[in-house]
Amino acid sequence: LKAWKAAEVEVTPSTGRKHQIRVHLALEGYPVLGDGAYGGQPNDLADDCYRTFLHARCLELPLPPGSGNASGTVRADYP
Repeated sequence: LKAWKAAEVEVTPSTGRKHQIRVHLALEGYPVLGDGAYGGQPNDLADDCYRTFLHARCLELPLPPGSGNASGTVRADYP
């Protein structure tokens, strides 16, 4: 077995811009595991990281006026 050096982090994006989390973490030297586009797929882990290890545990979305709630929340456990 290979040893992985990884950590679970919680981030809150300030906008809905595409790739925001991936780009900012990579720029700080902490790419998302499995993200080959931004340096998160080291050659020695290529066989083990077949996907990007990024998971939205909770999403809060604004709902249209008259829906009764100011926002809708969707929660998902880890796969």
